[in-house]
Amino acid sequence: SRNAEGRGPDDYEMAMALTPKGPDVAYIRAPNECDRSALSRAQVMVRQDEGFMTYELAIPWQAIAPLAGEAGRQFSMSILINNVDDGHRRTLEWGGGIGAGKYPSRYVPVVLEK
Repeated sequence: SRNAEGRGPDDYEMAMALTPKGPDVAYIRAPNECDRSALSRAQVMVRQDEGFMTYELAIPWQAIAPLAGEAGRQFSMSILINNVDDGHRRTLEWGGGIGAGKYPSRYVPVVLEK
């Protein structure tokens, strides 16, 4: 079943950020509800060079179940980058379905390869 925004029980939202405590990654289950336990083995690295921020994330296969170990399986995804400077939010989005609301039906189909 889907909620009011079109999310179903098989839809995942993962957030990565540089916080005052350092890099952080979590699943977002609902507004203000984060689950870091499933991503405890994820590796996050953030670098700042010449005014640019670079984020790198390595996610264990088990953390993206039910896709774990299934090369060739199609699923959909979207990526949104937030930049909030001087109180103004700017976004860069690949795919759609995140910035103007959570709509997984707008995500782009992708296929994992080994």
